[in-house]
Amino acid sequence: MPNRSPRTKPDASEDKEFGQANGYVGRIDLSASPTSMRRGPGATNAPILSERDRPCSEIVRSVSRSSGLSGISLIRRWDRIGLHFLADGAAVVEPYNSILTTHTTLEHTDCAFMVDNEAIYDICRRNLSIDRPTYTNLNRLIGQVVSSVTASLRFQGALNVDLNEFQTNLVPYPRIHFPLSSYAPVISAEKAFHEQLNVNEITNSCFEPANQMVKCDPRRGKYMACCLLYRGDVVPKDVNAAITKIKTQKTVQFVDWCPTGFKVGLNYQPPTVVPGGDLAKVPRALCMLSNTTAIAEAWARLDHKFDLMYAKRAFVHWYVGEGMEEGEFSEAREDMAALEKDYEEVGIDSIGDENDDIDY
Repeated sequence: MPNRSPRTKPDASEDKEFGQANGYVGRIDLSASPTSMRRGPGATNAPILSERDRPCSEIVRSVSRSSGLSGISLIRRWDRIGLHFLADGAAVVEPYNSILTTHTTLEHTDCAFMVDNEAIYDICRRNLSIDRPTYTNLNRLIGQVVSSVTASLRFQGALNVDLNEFQTNLVPYPRIHFPLSSYAPVISAEKAFHEQLNVNEITNSCFEPANQMVKCDPRRGKYMACCLLYRGDVVPKDVNAAITKIKTQKTVQFVDWCPTGFKVGLNYQPPTVVPGGDLAKVPRALCMLSNTTAIAEAWARLDHKFDLMYAKRAFVHWYVGEGMEEGEFSEAREDMAALEKDYEEVGIDSIGDENDDIDY
């Protein structure tokens, strides 16, 4: 194990599998990082805004590898909304890192859009006919989701939605802040010539598990909120018709204590793709962000992997050697068990009147 000064940022090339432990060391002195992060690239002479005055920001991070630095940025309130990657099985200790960093940042994140690498791999294989997807293939697909989420910040539209509205409309309770993201259409350039999907078709596609960024089955859970972000050639009339049809489907169930409302965003800018890439250029697309109790399935799988290793205390000594305490593992696991329980409780029916509504 390399020796490091306790007052320096951990080297990403060293022991990156133990990212959360590296972050533990990095908590001591990261004083230069918030200044550069808040200024942003290309704006080194701009004044640093206070947290109250600056706009809501977004961070894209992995919770399974090299997660220490990004976790600290959330704890220090540099970023509050982000895209979080679940474990993909590339390193043995990823369940540890995922559980530890989720526990550490749970109270410091307002809204986290989840992405599961396994789900992304499946989408590339099934929709794009890529037998062995590369990181380039994965990143280009993830880029479409990130672009759709931030489109209203960059382009004009009939109904723009900013990042703060995601928290307002998708998070009913502070801990229940992990919306499920879906995207459609994901088709290759070859199929695009004869598969020009309309608004109704892409809306239905986003409610299908095959187009989700996390492997879980919403049909076995209940929706608490849903945000539909349309791009390109889309008009409100078609959106209303598509949502009305969705509400008639028995597979799409909302909790009875929350109005079955759909937050809708319409942006004029169609999706942009890399020329010659695997994704086809389409006239319209939809990114759906939904808060559903079904996401608890993903946490349950991760907790199970954690339990298998921690029962034998496997690899724990590496984290302890980096400065962590073994008790932090038990504390993190208990917090995740409480999170699973939270999702179970919010899905319980209560007595009340439903109020169907579409919010623009």
